Amino acid sequence: MNLPGDWEEFLNDRLGAATRKTARRTLRAIDDASEYRVTDVTAATLERDLQTLLRFWEKQWGAKLAARYHPGLPRAMMNNFRNMLRCAFEDDALYLPVLWQGDNPIGVQATLIDRKNRSLIGMLNGRDLAIKKPAPGFALHLYSVRWAIQNGFAVYDLQTGDFSYKYDFGGLERRVECLLVSTASRRNLCDRLESRSLPVVLARANALRQAGDLEGAARACRQILDADPVHGGARQLLVVREEHGRL
Repeated sequence: MNLPGDWEEFLNDRLGAATRKTARRTLRAIDDASEYRVTDVTAATLERDLQTLLRFWEKQWGAKLAARYHPGLPRAMMNNFRNMLRCAFEDDALYLPVLWQGDNPIGVQATLIDRKNRSLIGMLNGRDLAIKKPAPGFALHLYSVRWAIQNGFAVYDLQTGDFSYKYDFGGLERRVECLLVSTASRRNLCDRLESRSLPVVLARANALRQAGDLEGAARACRQILDADPVHGGARQLLVVREEHGRL
């Protein structure tokens, strides 16, 4: 979405009449702060807000991803999300508003801030699936777009996917190309894991163990030890499980 310099211009030029009416009503309810409110992330609330976001995300997508790909995938993804968003916050590159109804959070929107290109880049969102009005995702996108315009951003990137709500906001289609970088043999260099990937692989090994895939967890630990024979985390996981006769 290419953003104009004025919020009212966005409402009048980009949204249809029905969507515009709903948008105004939704933001009035938030701005009145009688029942709904939005808080922005701070150092004191970062862990709480991330936990809320990931809890909502897991409830919506965890079982689906586990069934389609692998039982340990959702947990590994959540660990990655948490680390990435913490780093973004430390670099002052995270916009993370939380929508509340009374004392209960009902939606969280994680957006990356690209100040150089004056862009907000949607990364992850989560919401209470039981709440329909106001729709938490719709409300947080509105709130974020208004914030972006007020702070001089020119682009609000809704990321990949042709979900209908993106067109309701006046989203434009853009071709996205992906590159796959691989070795000639399609195997790891020297047939070992890259040293910088070992923390990620260990996190996945723990996720596999928690999901009950003990052989998968053992295989991951052995691959870590092939790359780093004295890796404490992998050795500990293997030893503990072997002592219990489970790996």
